[in-house]
Order: sequence, then structure tokens, then C-alpha cells
Amino acid sequence: MSDMTFRERFLNTYHYRPVDRVPDMEFGYWNENYAVWHEQGLPDWVTDEASAYEYFDVDRPNNWSMPFNRAMRPKFEPEVLEETGEHRIERGPDGVIAEVPLDGHSTVPRFIEFPVKNRDDFERMKERHDPADPERYPSDEDLPGLRERYAERDGIATCSCGGFYGWLRNWMGVENASMIFYDDPDLVHEMFEWMADYVIELVRRTADRLAIPGLTIDAGTWWEDMCYRGGPLISPDMFREFELPNYRKVTSFLRDEFGCELHWVDCDGNIEQLAGLFLEGGVNIMFPVEIAAGTDPYQLRREHGKEMRFLGAVNKRELAKDRAAIDAELERLRPLLDEGGLIPHVDHRCPPDVPLDNYRYYREQKKKLIGKA
Repeated sequence: MSDMTFRERFLNTYHYRPVDRVPDMEFGYWNENYAVWHEQGLPDWVTDEASAYEYFDVDRPNNWSMPFNRAMRPKFEPEVLEETGEHRIERGPDGVIAEVPLDGHSTVPRFIEFPVKNRDDFERMKERHDPADPERYPSDEDLPGLRERYAERDGIATCSCGGFYGWLRNWMGVENASMIFYDDPDLVHEMFEWMADYVIELVRRTADRLAIPGLTIDAGTWWEDMCYRGGPLISPDMFREFELPNYRKVTSFLRDEFGCELHWVDCDGNIEQLAGLFLEGGVNIMFPVEIAAGTDPYQLRREHGKEMRFLGAVNKRELAKDRAAIDAELERLRPLLDEGGLIPHVDHRCPPDVPLDNYRYYREQKKKLIGKA
């Protein structure tokens, strides 16, 4: 089993097969980390995630992703609608109108209006997501390189599937998205079904364009962020009614057409009420398993068995304390790691309150834990 590729380690870990060691993954850093850590001895050449991964000896595989663009096209024309000495009201390229403070501080803008408020707005938004748009797919010049990178990769081949509530929230805002489930449930059904069909059509057209014999996808990736510390932003019953059929539609398509048996969802907060529903929908890797928000991977494994897999689960708050706390945190995960189906890393981006020496120590000890040291 020596000298396995990252792809072999990744697939074997999540299929409970033997590995020479568990993959060494991380979830990146706050931008503020680099300036703070430079003062604590981080070399000057470490200025971004790529150079940090090199410095901290994180695995850097040659992964490959289905090359389509599912983003809004065309974007909205940015426009300043009002400006005073204290703030600027502007429409961004995503169509959201927001009040941005001008005091120089990095603060969250105050959202005023979102681009989708009703069915007519949704119809106009669909026009900005036309799957027949040739600009969404690789050019003739790009195809040979994409095929070569797919054939020579040592990492995994992924497919970015987006999300359902995540898209709805971005288009409508949290408050309006929360109300629409009650005010117009038929529209929510229609929007989510369209989202699923849109992703499937993008994948089909991309695969036809690539024309790679035996093309396989190792993992689908999803983004929702539909939970906070207190639990989900929609009820489990709503998830079951509105989202679950569409998750099943996409995950079944990717499994049947491209052999994709693994999917991970990026959802912060306490996911315990929704994790089993994600699993029913074919999403079987929870990420980043935010311990500080109350998510307990051991409880989820007891409830759902080995079909429930994890990526993350190292409590970032423990890294800010001392070496004893770091040792205890990693030791907490040892039984789950021994059982399989876990690739451990910090349960979100590492924050700047973690001292550099602590993070170095965490990296050294984690590499020992996963068999990399």
C-alpha cells in the first residue's frame, strides 16, 4: 500500500478500504492570519493559501473539476444609487442592493433589496443561467489540456453541484427566502426543480464536449450553509419536502452516468437535524463538521452508521489554547479515525487568534495521527 496517490487514499478512506495513510487536507486560513503570523515568525514568502500549504506540508494533489461555469451570465451592471459621507448604496454584480459603510472598516453591508422577489424575477434570473450559452463550457483550445490533466491527475475528479437553499438565499435574502416557503411553496418547488435540472444539463453538455471515454467523477461538491449554532434555517420537514427530491435527482444522475458515489456538503453550524436528510439525498460526507457549533460526529455515526462520513471535525477553538488542548482534541478523534470514513482538519478556516506555534504543533501532531509523519 505504500506510495498511494491522493485519489487512492481519498477513495479508500471513504470506502473503508486499507490506506497507507489518511489524506492530509486543511480548510485554509483567514486573510488576517498571514500578517499576524509574520510577526510570530512565519516566513515572508508565505502570503496565501497555496504557499501556506507548501510551508505546512499539507497535501497538494492535482485535482480536476468538471469545467463548466454555472454562475450568473451576464451579471448585473454595478451601479452606485446613492452616496453620502457615511455610506454608499450600490447594486452589485449579483443584483443585490446594499448599503456599504465608508468609514474604512471591514464591516458587513446592510442588504436592502435582492434580485428575486417573485415569479417574474425568477423567470428573468433563469435567462441569466442559460445552459445553452457556449461561454459556460471549455473552448476548443482548452479541451486537449483538460483531457490531459484528467488522465494524469493524482487527485480526485469533482463536480460542483451548487445547492438549493444556498442559491435561494443568495437570490432572495434570508428573510424573504424564509417567507417564500409559506407564501408561495409552488414557486419554491419550481425553483428547486429548475436548479437540479440546470446542474444536470450543465454536466451533460460538459461531458459531451470533453468526449473523454469512461469519464468518472469521484465526488460531487455542494454548498448550502443553511445552519447556525441553534440548528437549521429551515425545518427538517421543509428540507424533506422541497430539497430532498432534488438532491436525489442530481446524486442519482451522477452515480448512474459517472459512477459518483461520494458527495460532500459544505454546511456550517449545527447540522445534526439535517445530516440524516442529506444522507437520504445521496450526500454522504459532512463538511466541515463544526464542533464549536455543537455538531457531534460520534452522535451522527451512532445514528446513521458508516454511511455517514466526515471531512473536518477538529475544533478550531482548541487550537488557540495550548499544546495539551491540541493533544486532547486530536485524541478525541482517534476512535473515529480508526473506524474510518473521516479525513480530519480544522472545522473551518483557521482564525488569527491561533498562535503560529500552536498551529505548527497541531500540524506536527495531526500528521502523526494520520500516519504521515
